[in-house]
Amino acid sequence: KSTHWRASDPGRVAARWSALGLPAEVRAVAGPREALELGRAWSGTDELLLMTGSIYLLGELIPLAPAAGIAAPVP
Repeated sequence: KSTHWRASDPGRVAARWSALGLPAEVRAVAGPREALELGRAWSGTDELLLMTGSIYLLGELIPLAPAAGIAAPVP
């Protein structure tokens, strides 16, 4: 969950995604750092990791990317 005051509950978002029946594993975690760590653990070097969210969530993930071994975008 983003720290933005309008952030949705991750469990609710995950439940809605799963209800769509799409062929993807969905898991809700406490925050951006945990999401990034879990995503890195799940994905291999040749796999795509898709994390969805708002621009606010992206703003929280970018500074965490280098420590997770992900090249962060350069402004």
